Amino acid sequence: MSDGRLRSRRRERGHLLVWTAVFAILSMAYWALAFRATGDCIRAERATTLRLSRDAGASRALAVSVALLRTGTPPLSPYSCVVAPTGGTRCVATFTQDPVDGEVWRVDIRAAVPGDELVLPAAPGVF
Repeated sequence: MSDGRLRSRRRERGHLLVWTAVFAILSMAYWALAFRATGDCIRAERATTLRLSRDAGASRALAVSVALLRTGTPPLSPYSCVVAPTGGTRCVATFTQDPVDGEVWRVDIRAAVPGDELVLPAAPGVF
């Protein structure tokens, strides 16, 4: 009987080490998933913040351009000028008259490049 107990004890040895290794591997896998999800959230938030900051400048420039268009019509179609809204980046506004309906204007906004200030006029106060 003592020989049977000895054999059963010898078979049970090593289970604790296996369970510890499995638990350690599962813990590391869970940590990796949590770390990845956190990194994805941070990257998404950074991209959203950057997009909103870029869109804010273009939205302000579009608002200034539409307000300028309400004062009158541009002298030419298409007419481009550099718009510098307060608190925003410089943008180029292009006003294009619809060929079918002369009362409809299209306003396109793009970010200004360094050479635009030399070639294009600044936005006038009124048309």
